Amino acid sequence: MKSAFISDVKQEMPPWIARIYAAQIADGSQVLYERFINELMARMKDVTNLIDVGCGPGHVAELLARKIPGGEVVGVDLSDVLIGIAKQKREPLNNLQFKLGTALDLKYPEGNFDAAISVNSIKAWPDRQAGVKEMTRTVRLGGWVALFECDPDCSKEAAQNFCSTWLLNMGLPGHLTARMGRAWYFRRFVAKDGARHGELRSFLENAGLTEVESFSYSDQPFAFAIGRK
Repeated sequence: MKSAFISDVKQEMPPWIARIYAAQIADGSQVLYERFINELMARMKDVTNLIDVGCGPGHVAELLARKIPGGEVVGVDLSDVLIGIAKQKREPLNNLQFKLGTALDLKYPEGNFDAAISVNSIKAWPDRQAGVKEMTRTVRLGGWVALFECDPDCSKEAAQNFCSTWLLNMGLPGHLTARMGRAWYFRRFVAKDGARHGELRSFLENAGLTEVESFSYSDQPFAFAIGRK
């Protein structure tokens, strides 16, 4: 029997959790997603088509599609609920599409994309290294693979900064609901199953990537790594 998702996030997100996540957390994280995209675009060169693996409700994929209007962005997620939300709520763009799929078996030819990214998704993959290798397979030589994930070593203050952006605060200020238990829950049950930036670096290096760079944010509870094929 599977353990409850609320205390074990290393599994597929149940439909009711997916809807809450999309409405409460993802919708409140727009500024953070923009920051992630800026990190990516400052490092990736000559990127015109990209796959977002574990795209959730599609915020990051939409932002990327706006950054490369002449290219193509594909968002893939295992959850049909989240893919449905992405198709319904993201602005329809000619260069953006969402598809149901799994990180461990991406239905694209080898070298199909200039870059592959994953944002806060790999914690739920049954085999993280296999997923990163599959991302790498779909990227051309000279292309990029980038990973963002919750940092198990994040500080209480960093977790509070992130959780204060969540919506559905019952009429209370976000910073107050973060201190009332959301940041504790995030660190105890979500970030603990994430990956440190050194772990992300190892996933990329073990997949054969070079020029690997990794770091952890000091003010947000996330780690980042990027490498080149």
